[in-house]
Amino acid sequence: MTIAETTMPTATCTQPILQVEELHTHFAARHASGGRRLVRAVDGVSFSIAPGETLAVVGESGCGKSTVGRTVVRLINPTSGRIVLEGEDITRTREKQLRPLRRKMQMVFQDPYSSLDPHMTVGEAIAEPLEIHGLLDRSRRRARVLELLERVGLGAQYLDRYPHEFSGGQRQRVGIARALTLNPKLIIADEPVSALDVSIQAQVINLLLDLQQQLGLAYLFISHDLAVVRHISDRVAVMYLGRIVELAATEQLFAAPLHPYTDALLASAPRTSRKGSRKPLSGEVPDPANPPAGCAFHPRCRFAQARCRAEAPPLRDLAPGRFAGCHFPLTGT
Repeated sequence: MTIAETTMPTATCTQPILQVEELHTHFAARHASGGRRLVRAVDGVSFSIAPGETLAVVGESGCGKSTVGRTVVRLINPTSGRIVLEGEDITRTREKQLRPLRRKMQMVFQDPYSSLDPHMTVGEAIAEPLEIHGLLDRSRRRARVLELLERVGLGAQYLDRYPHEFSGGQRQRVGIARALTLNPKLIIADEPVSALDVSIQAQVINLLLDLQQQLGLAYLFISHDLAVVRHISDRVAVMYLGRIVELAATEQLFAAPLHPYTDALLASAPRTSRKGSRKPLSGEVPDPANPPAGCAFHPRCRFAQARCRAEAPPLRDLAPGRFAGCHFPLTGT
């Protein structure tokens, strides 16, 4: 049985909206010497998301979390593994056959300005997915756009304005409305509030929570902000150098992390750190094209032993719903 098959919440027997199994996404990159090297951006990631659930993916920059999101939505083709959307394997589905499936999953990007065409009004931008998929006539498209603008806290007066006429928070609301146009069941949100002022971040997060409750949406929420993640997520997957090193219910993970990397990551965030034995991260993230042998975290881990330097730990089920990839997991902090 794979990790993805065992991480569904035990309270429901509902089929996962998304199931990812042993996902690998590798890139060939040019070396400064002129040669080429293999970058393992995602290196064997497995998880599942239940309908209406929020799974957050966290980690330092370069850990592969954004690549996971873009691979899931097939903006990037996976090297190997499986992506199953509502029971249908879409891993190798060609673009023509993938288009109708994309109605079930949409993406909200980090930069709301660059994700909108500056030459299109927001009304045109929100209506564009309906046109691409040949849905609704002109009058009903307009009605749908007005409905979505109202739903995200904007109104009809914004219909004919262009992206440059909006604030950052308003543009992200437009991006969310556009993602909702086709009634998706899954939203991949890639750092959706990191480019916004702190006061606006809270408004957008609360909007996402309200939409989830109203529409039954599932979220794959990618972020480096642990305070935001704690507020919005049901479960958290912690990534390090292309792999998930810990996966648990949000409050369990924040209260008593099992992996030393998670523990250090929490200690590095002032808003979540507490007095005690936790120590913040030190050292640098290794080169993903030349990862350390054994456990990739061992050069930065204060608990590393000889086994850690020689043998890569698998992601193991250590307690109901709790997974960690560590030879010597913490007993709680």
